[in-house]
Amino acid sequence: MTGYEKWVTAVQQGNLEAFSQLVAQFQDMAYFTAFGYLGQQQQAQDAAQEAFWEAYRSLPTLREPKAFPGWLRRIVLKQCDRQTRGQQATLLALDNAAELASSLASPEHMLVQMQQQQAVLAAVNKLPEIYGEVTKLFYLNGRSYRNIAEQLNLPVSTIKKRLYAARQLLKEQLNPMTTESYRPSQDDTFTNRITFFIALKNSDLLQIRQLVRRDPALLSTKTEWGAAADGWYWPLGITALHWAASTGNQPLAALLLEAGDNIDIFDQQGGNTPLRRAAHMGQTELVKWLLENGADPQIAATNKQTALHTAVIRNRPKIAALLLNHGSDPAHEDNQGRTPLDWARLKGLSSLVELLGGKESEASTTIQPAQTRHIWQTGIKIIDLIAPFKWGGRNGIFTPLSGIGIDVLVGELIGRMATMHQGKTVQLILERGDFNSQSRMWQWRNCGIDSFVELAACALTDSAARKQHLAAQAVKQVKAMAAKQPVLFIIDTGIVSTENVMTTFAELDELPNVTLLYDGIESIGAEPVALVDLDTAVTFNKQRAKEGLWPAIDIVRSYSHSYENEAHAALAQQAKRLAQRYADLHHIYQNQGMAGFDIAYYGDAERQAIMRGRRLDRYLSQPLTVAEPWSATPSASVPLPETMSTVQAILNGELDDVPEEELMMIGKWSPVWT
Repeated sequence: MTGYEKWVTAVQQGNLEAFSQLVAQFQDMAYFTAFGYLGQQQQAQDAAQEAFWEAYRSLPTLREPKAFPGWLRRIVLKQCDRQTRGQQATLLALDNAAELASSLASPEHMLVQMQQQQAVLAAVNKLPEIYGEVTKLFYLNGRSYRNIAEQLNLPVSTIKKRLYAARQLLKEQLNPMTTESYRPSQDDTFTNRITFFIALKNSDLLQIRQLVRRDPALLSTKTEWGAAADGWYWPLGITALHWAASTGNQPLAALLLEAGDNIDIFDQQGGNTPLRRAAHMGQTELVKWLLENGADPQIAATNKQTALHTAVIRNRPKIAALLLNHGSDPAHEDNQGRTPLDWARLKGLSSLVELLGGKESEASTTIQPAQTRHIWQTGIKIIDLIAPFKWGGRNGIFTPLSGIGIDVLVGELIGRMATMHQGKTVQLILERGDFNSQSRMWQWRNCGIDSFVELAACALTDSAARKQHLAAQAVKQVKAMAAKQPVLFIIDTGIVSTENVMTTFAELDELPNVTLLYDGIESIGAEPVALVDLDTAVTFNKQRAKEGLWPAIDIVRSYSHSYENEAHAALAQQAKRLAQRYADLHHIYQNQGMAGFDIAYYGDAERQAIMRGRRLDRYLSQPLTVAEPWSATPSASVPLPETMSTVQAILNGELDDVPEEELMMIGKWSPVWT
């Protein structure tokens, strides 16, 4: 058994140090493979790093340790493909949504990258045939030494010699690819970084201590999306101390401060300190500990909110009291001019209003939903108008896209079921790798709705009998809750194909207080057969997400069979037709603006569709409750009649003269001059 085979076996048995040995041995191979595909140095390093993340998570499934090199190359190539397609498979933490840049590269960057890729391929094509063939098979196709040897009918030793010779020939032509300044193995940084974040994930304090002693720069290293590629809760752009604060891990926080970490270090995305992260996640004891160890409660994030703002927005009175006792200023204004007391009043939090020096009577009253139980009026304009959920019905929310906001929306629905209807949510999930019940609850805690949810979980790989038992237990739990309050039952679509499970869920059909929501990665039109007759199905639109129109629900493809009345149904169809026409014409507008419609065969109808379609698209966006701590914008809940009235005005052309920006990310619309 070779050295790397022993290390693979050791990692499969839980030895993290052995994985660092694998990274050290194969980091250059991973980088060179990625560079050969991408032609860009930083992207190649990113792809190599992300490949090692995935390799670590997936190593338990590798049956033959000797297959590791070829297996790793295939993972590298998959990561390269994701980068070129802009489809990174990540579960984005909610607090990063407002900071995301467009995934589209600039024309200049695309040109440089294309030129680099062409240079790589040109250099490879100039190699003598005996070297060029093995180079393409190894670096560009991800084939193993053995596979190449079998294909070319040559000894493995000959393949290795030819690859070595090819690398020597390429040095002069592709200096950036082979120079020591870009070779990961030039120092331990690459290996230490990967090992450090894996140790953080595993709460391996001994390994963390050893690594930060060896490389103190790890204390300020920021997390990246690759660590969460399989759905594990992992906020982007945070340091190890932010992670300790978020998860309430005081021993880890103490270790990091002892190693010299800055207690008030900023994260990458929003200028948040560990104290604000702890307040955001409701980690009361960690907030207390940080304050006692010198954390400054007056440091504000980029939106000018302090930890006290966050504690109020998330309705955490104990944390707010701690912050006030340590000198936090209740009169500090955020970038919208709102103090913590203003937020407490806006959200109707009477106990916090009083704590902050106001009068309990100053708290706003919560908007009450309509009394109808035909549809679930969520107060979310785009849902209530286009694809209203049937109260007590079978609904679905689907998308294969990542980074599109599905968890944001589901979290918002959970919160609105609780605050508007005093309801509870039961969520049934199938655990896949690191996407498990603990990770799911961290995400809901991040959204501030963890107290409204109860989870039922088993593994995706569990037996049918185990899944049937889980479904039966969840249904029993839902029935018991529904006797006292409305229940939102969220079901992972991965379980619906299990024999007899849908029969079990059908027991809830006669309970008007139970609303089902099937949650999955399917596309509308490709749902499991058992879900083809849903009352409502919601899906997402990538273009809306790119334009910052949240929630990024697809107006055209989302549908419902349940509307409040005929007028509601007719208006929804009118809006969908306008949205479809706008989508058809959008590429012309995007490339040429309104000037693109000056050609003779375009008329007023096309210009009107663009103008009104854009206003409709923007009006059907709105600020959400779960995003308040980083958007600094109060959420909105809009009654259906108000939504219908404004949409009708848009369709009629009554708002043609209103700047479209006035309609974007608002609740109710009213003229700015009133």
